[in-house]
Amino acid sequence: MKRIALTLLCAGFAAAAFAADFGLVFDNVSSYAYSGEGTFFQKDRATLWLSMPVSAAFDFYGSLRTDYRYPDASSPFGQSAFSVDVGRLEFKGSLPMGSGSPLALTAGRFLLADDGTRLLSGRMDGATLSYFLPGMSIDGMVGYMGLLPKEDAKVLVSVDDIADYEDADLYFAAPRVVATARVRFTELFARHDLSVTLVGQFDLRSLAEADPDEIVHSQYLALSLKGPIARLLYHEAYADLGTGERTSGFALMGAAGYALKFFMPEVAQLKLAFSADYATGSSGVFAPFVPISQRQVGFAFNAPLGNNLIFGLDASMKPVSVLTFGLKGNAFLRASTQKLEDPDFSDGSKELYLGVEADAYAYLDIASDVSLSLSGGAFVPNAGGTYVSGSPVRYIASGTATLSF
Repeated sequence: MKRIALTLLCAGFAAAAFAADFGLVFDNVSSYAYSGEGTFFQKDRATLWLSMPVSAAFDFYGSLRTDYRYPDASSPFGQSAFSVDVGRLEFKGSLPMGSGSPLALTAGRFLLADDGTRLLSGRMDGATLSYFLPGMSIDGMVGYMGLLPKEDAKVLVSVDDIADYEDADLYFAAPRVVATARVRFTELFARHDLSVTLVGQFDLRSLAEADPDEIVHSQYLALSLKGPIARLLYHEAYADLGTGERTSGFALMGAAGYALKFFMPEVAQLKLAFSADYATGSSGVFAPFVPISQRQVGFAFNAPLGNNLIFGLDASMKPVSVLTFGLKGNAFLRASTQKLEDPDFSDGSKELYLGVEADAYAYLDIASDVSLSLSGGAFVPNAGGTYVSGSPVRYIASGTATLSF
């Protein structure tokens, strides 16, 4: 009996190995930014990945990546040009639920994002459950961020987070538990989808440090609505309301946005989009909006989401199957007169207008396994207003090349 079981087990592993798929991906990202003086950045990454079934109901996907960066950055080996990290370690499958739809399960290190990547995005160590019903889906997630590189987690919700992020000797993010719950209604009305999401992050720094400067827990209610207006016209809107429990007291914050999109596939896949985004600053009962995963608004204008009012226009075309190019413009304002953390900012300014940015980008699929993207932009600050007189125009150019085997 034992021999039969062992034979079946070996046969199962052999079948899984036969069905496995694997590959190697090389990425190069190079950028040059200029604002009075030039800064060059380069990152080369090699990612080895493996995908295989582990049972009739579950699949495995794993990847190991190694980076070379210039200039040096924090790594598991200290300040170094080289870094090694587990990219993903993901088990994904379904569990039977009687006569109903199966329960989808993902566990390990996986990619995660909310509907608009405003609150939480990137990788996560944890587990998700999803259940699908006619016209709706329900999902939840619990994860831990303390084993992720701080560059990937990019959580900057407290003064300790900011100090850790700027400390070149620290590699991992601070210990923090994140939980989400979402209900999505498909075509609830007029072919519009509605999502209602609860997101919370809980700071565990007090368990790892004897005397942290600030402990911050934050919770968010996020609403998202998207759908068509006409055959070629679409729109989407979102609203986020957040509360923060800081050592210094309670904080209320919010963000909202609207986008109108026009898509004409018959004319070189022409896409036009207008967007408006608002995130609270320090004004009245509101505190500056701080998402869990911080992201940059703009390209040449390097500022976080928070205390912003942004108007954007984006146009792109795909004249041939291998080339996509586009132009984008943004106008930036402050949501309040709160001071910006910028060396060129004029401390006494009460103006809200910050400046405008213009960007151009192109994506080239040279072959099925080779791609190239190029982008460049310039930010013209409101010199003499919100910025000191003589503040230079900020330029940035970036290129990414990807080769897959």
